[in-house]
Amino acid sequence: MSQEISTAHFSHNELKCRCCGANKMDQEFLIALERIRETYGSAMQLTSAFRCKAHNQASGGSKFSGHLLGKAVDIFCMDSRLRDRIFRSIVNEPAIRGYYVTPRFIHIDTKPRAHRAFFTRS
Repeated sequence: MSQEISTAHFSHNELKCRCCGANKMDQEFLIALERIRETYGSAMQLTSAFRCKAHNQASGGSKFSGHLLGKAVDIFCMDSRLRDRIFRSIVNEPAIRGYYVTPRFIHIDTKPRAHRAFFTRS
C-alpha cells in the first residue's frame, strides 16, 4: 500500500499512479505545485502525476520521464484562455525547470536536464 501523499489543494487520489495506486511524489515538487496553484488562485485538474514504470510505458512516456520520479504533472486545460492563465502561473515558479504546452494539457517538471518548449502538438 502506498503512502497517502497529498497537499492542501491536491488529493492523494489525484497524485497517485492510475494503474497501481503508488504515490511517490517528490516533496519539493509538491511545494512548487502548491505555489503555482496559489498564484493561479483556482482549482486545477491533474490528468497525470506519479506513474509507475508500467503505466508510464503504457502511456507512451519517456523512459526518463519526471512522472517516474514524482517530479512532473500534467495539468488539464480545456481552452486557450485557461491554458494562458495557468501558464502565466507556471513561468515564474523557479523550481519548474521544464514545461510544454499541448492543446489539452500543460506538462511541468523539475528534472535537472528538463526542456523548455512553448507548444507541442498532441
